[in-house]
Amino acid sequence: MSAPKVEALIVDRPAPVAPTHREVLARSQRVADSAAQALNDEALRVERDRMALATVHSVLAADGWERAYANASKSAARLLAGVIAEQAANRTHGFTRKLEA
Repeated sequence: MSAPKVEALIVDRPAPVAPTHREVLARSQRVADSAAQALNDEALRVERDRMALATVHSVLAADGWERAYANASKSAARLLAGVIAEQAANRTHGFTRKLEA
């Protein structure tokens, strides 16, 4: 008994298409918002750094999107500051307890 022949179902895959600037910015906003809701500071740090790097690439490419990327990086940084502040407020070490006189 021989095994039946299997033909390839996908012969020619289309080449991947790079996302547009608008798609990159929209994804960044979604990731930052969900990370802020989940209080995930690491994801916000990554997103902030990714948008800062995209700003540099945009400046070097002179494509006109550097301000939008810089604003996305700034927005992620503000969300990150809020998340870090909330995490710090939830800690219960000696510096957050009231001093009794």
